[in-house]
Formats: sequence, C-alpha cells, structure tokens
Amino acid sequence: MAITKETVLDQVEIVKMETWKVLQVRTKVNVIEDDVVIASTKHRTTLYPDITSGSLASQPADVKSIVGALWTDSHIASYRTHVSSSSS
Repeated sequence: MAITKETVLDQVEIVKMETWKVLQVRTKVNVIEDDVVIASTKHRTTLYPDITSGSLASQPADVKSIVGALWTDSHIASYRTHVSSSSS
C-alpha cells in the first residue's frame, strides 16, 4: 500500500492580450495509492514575455518549447514597450 505524489502538466493556454500573448500553465498534483488517484489539486500560473531564464528553468520542457516558438525578440519588445508606456 504505497502512497505517491506526482505533478503533471495539465493544460497550457496561449492568451492574446493587446499586442502580445501570455501563457497560462496549469499543473495537477495527484496523490496515488495502489495505482488509484485518491486526491488531486490544480495550480495555475501565468507567464509573461519578460520572464527570467531562472523562472523559465522551473517550467516543464513542453512549456519551454512553446515559449521558444511564441516569444520572438519582436514579441518581447512589443510587451516591454507596453509595460514602459503603461508605467509612465
């Protein structure tokens, strides 16, 4: 009767904002006893184009691949322009 816990990537959504896109990442933590999920919880986080490489390092490989394809240099520049003009 072993109890284990696993964290899995449950969902990734690309959400269009103004001139940039963010990623919404949902993970699911399953508590498993004898190959049966006896409890689970979900956690959601939003990633913006200015994410640091350290923060990105903790994300699953699938998320890193999406970020690499989605957030081009011009996309990140567009987001930074928006942030700097909003804070003025």
